[in-house]
Amino acid sequence: SGSLHKDNATTLPDGLVGTYEEVFSKSLNSIKNSRKLKLFSCWALLSSPLSLNDISILFQTDKKFLSYFIARYSKLFLTNSSNEISLYHERLKIYFLQRISKNTFDESVKVIIDNVLKIENKTWIRENIGYYYFLGNDIVSLFNHLTNNREYESKNWWINNLRDLLDGLSLNTGTDDFDHHPMNYKVPNFWTFLSKYRVKRNQIRLVK
Repeated sequence: SGSLHKDNATTLPDGLVGTYEEVFSKSLNSIKNSRKLKLFSCWALLSSPLSLNDISILFQTDKKFLSYFIARYSKLFLTNSSNEISLYHERLKIYFLQRISKNTFDESVKVIIDNVLKIENKTWIRENIGYYYFLGNDIVSLFNHLTNNREYESKNWWINNLRDLLDGLSLNTGTDDFDHHPMNYKVPNFWTFLSKYRVKRNQIRLVK
């Protein structure tokens, strides 16, 4: 039908980004101060929905203020059947992340990393914390997270974290030569761990 919908992030043509933003223009135009943008940037970094209580802990923001904030910008949020909250559309995540400075981005990632282990949803922590280690350029913690959760190696989140680890190694050194990577000297059994996986540019296949 060509209508804009919360679930069509991957199919929405780039040419319609402006149209999508226009739908929310009144709400978006009122978001100008840095505190609001930083809060929205934290929300944009959420890889999956969370309860209000966990978001309050994760963002270190008063729950009453968050309730007011969500009500104030209700068109920009979505609450699922489990009463978990997220931004309404992936395009909104892109919108906010494109409008913050690198410092604000780094600060938002740090806030999440500093508080993620305090939230109640332990499954969410396990499946998402590796992503924030990657964003925070903490390759050692990401590696440790993967090795500590080897029983989940068939799960999409674990495989995605492995991709993030390899991407992070390449970005930090400009090389795909993991056999001689400095991490081999920093972390015991690093190469032994990686050698158990057959790695291709866009694919990781588990080697049994």
